[in-house]
Amino acid sequence: MSRLAHYSAFFVTLLISTSTAGLVVEPISNSAVDCDYPSVAQSHTQRTLVAWQDAEQQIWTCGLPTFPTGGDGAFRVPQHHGDGHSPKVVLTWQGLMLTWAAGSRIFVNFAYDTEFLDPPRVIETGYDLTYVDLDVHGVAAPGWDVAWITFEATGADLRQSVLLLRLYKSNSEDITVIADDLDMDAFGAPQVTEVPSWPQPLPRVYYFRDGQTLCYRSEAPDSGWLPEETVPFPGYYGTAFDVAASASGAQYLLSLGPQPTCPCNVIHASDQNIAGVWSEPRQLTLHYCYFDWPRSPVIRADSQGRVHAFWLQRGANEIMELERRDLEYWVWNANGWTDRGDPLDGYESVGLSDNVAMALTTTDQPVFAWTFADTIMGVPQPRQIMLARPDQLVAVQHGATPVAPASLDAWPNPFNPQVNLTGTLPPGEQAALAVYDLAGRRVASFAVQAAADGLFAARWNGTDHNGRAAPSGVYLVRLRSDAGSAVRRVVLAR
Repeated sequence: MSRLAHYSAFFVTLLISTSTAGLVVEPISNSAVDCDYPSVAQSHTQRTLVAWQDAEQQIWTCGLPTFPTGGDGAFRVPQHHGDGHSPKVVLTWQGLMLTWAAGSRIFVNFAYDTEFLDPPRVIETGYDLTYVDLDVHGVAAPGWDVAWITFEATGADLRQSVLLLRLYKSNSEDITVIADDLDMDAFGAPQVTEVPSWPQPLPRVYYFRDGQTLCYRSEAPDSGWLPEETVPFPGYYGTAFDVAASASGAQYLLSLGPQPTCPCNVIHASDQNIAGVWSEPRQLTLHYCYFDWPRSPVIRADSQGRVHAFWLQRGANEIMELERRDLEYWVWNANGWTDRGDPLDGYESVGLSDNVAMALTTTDQPVFAWTFADTIMGVPQPRQIMLARPDQLVAVQHGATPVAPASLDAWPNPFNPQVNLTGTLPPGEQAALAVYDLAGRRVASFAVQAAADGLFAARWNGTDHNGRAAPSGVYLVRLRSDAGSAVRRVVLAR
């Protein structure tokens, strides 16, 4: 069977409305075998590139417009790239780049728009990469460096080393050992991000020295690699993590904790400001079940000073039976972290797989990818790659959050005992706010009116119509007005 025979002309588009822009959610693969490990990247020309591997260790990509158009309804046949695993796509100053590993080699290819016309560049590392998870960072500023790839290698003594593969514009490369003699309990693949410099940024590599000590090394302009430093607050970090950097040099970290013996964990966010001071980790885990287990953390920083976090969360009962899988999306701004996952609620199912991906458009809108396995007439279907794109372009507004004619925000979230409800309406417009529990019962209601600048504000103190304290849990706050409606999910954590 040819590789293209795995795919048929199949296309489904689902449109959901949110308080800002909606999402177009569709399957990107349509394979006869399971697909997993998605990666997604954005170009400067508003094109989206998705990569994944299938159960036969084959690498695939698919490109499409970031913002759907009237002519965007035909199924796009994925492009096959050969054997391998750990596919990653990133944007570099030379365009969209695909990398993957196979044996002891790393493959690199650059796209024309989102199609690959040339054979890949093959780099022999001299290390066994069979079980390696690559992390790749594309350099956006033109110069000598194009991209950095970091990975772990295990020696004969079962001690691990962290390495950085540097790709240059002259089709040359070199490999540097960043750290060695790591403990085998050091779960979590190393991650690479950047620190500001001129004319190009320089790499910083994060890695676990042991099961819960997160370390990093940064390159300096003239003195090479600086000594190893440790992220403070040990015990908060372990297993999977992700890092991102802002243009100013602030570092953002999203990490699971050290793995307990139960099928559960917690997820924390932290940041290092431009003065080099790390914030105390903030737990973002929402508790839905007896056992909650976040997986596959992804974090990104946008041009407006916000930070976006995305992960999948498993939920199981007391006897460890899987009850749910949730897609969690949170955004940090000057008001702190806020749960923004409402648009994804309709796609949460036990059919979700553990691995997710996220990229930001040139207008700072998120694009999500995940894996989903459906069941048709009782027959399990192969896992497919799903992509969620914005259904419309929203202009960048520095120093403010882009909003639609009717919008609603809630902060802090989770909260105790009160939550601020703010948003926008046409100037002078009146609207109704209502709080519902997950059984659909109305708990509280408010009337609001927008000021001359279109802003409104209200506050819920966590009590019902009779003044009784509402129990801890998840609530839905709904805004209704002539200008439109919006919903926010809030968590009361007493």
